[in-house]
Amino acid sequence: RICSNKIQPNITPQEMDECLAIATGLDPNNTEIQELKLKVQQMVADREALKVRQEEYKDRVQKHKSIYKRAEKIHKDGKYLEAIKAYQDVLGSSLPDHEDLKGLSKRQISSIKDFLNDKQSAYEKQADAFYAKGEFKNAIQVLKKSIDINPENECIAVRINSILK
Repeated sequence: RICSNKIQPNITPQEMDECLAIATGLDPNNTEIQELKLKVQQMVADREALKVRQEEYKDRVQKHKSIYKRAEKIHKDGKYLEAIKAYQDVLGSSLPDHEDLKGLSKRQISSIKDFLNDKQSAYEKQADAFYAKGEFKNAIQVLKKSIDINPENECIAVRINSILK
């Protein structure tokens, strides 16, 4: 009974064996002794399993962070369309997100899109000014910069084609 009071979350099998040494010497087949030993072994196994799960969780959190860090680097390198896709990878991840990296990614995507829209709009205004002055070559060059920002914008390609005609 004294040994059953020693069972605490961090007890080791060796500590239990030391406590039970005298009782084991008197009656090695005692079921209560065997139950106490099994209980301690189960506690140790549970602790180890918990430790493994915690390490796996940490690894998954770190992997999520690395996906976000990759997106940040691409963004800092000025590869805006690629950065949007990288931030979308963060959003699509099923990894643990206790730092709200998905929320940050949504905000970054929105910020990049706003930036690109503003920059594209500025290029279009600049192209309009060149066009109004009859500087068609300059207008086309500026519109090509606009296409570099967003290659999917078909309106810009149409405008370039209309100037070329």
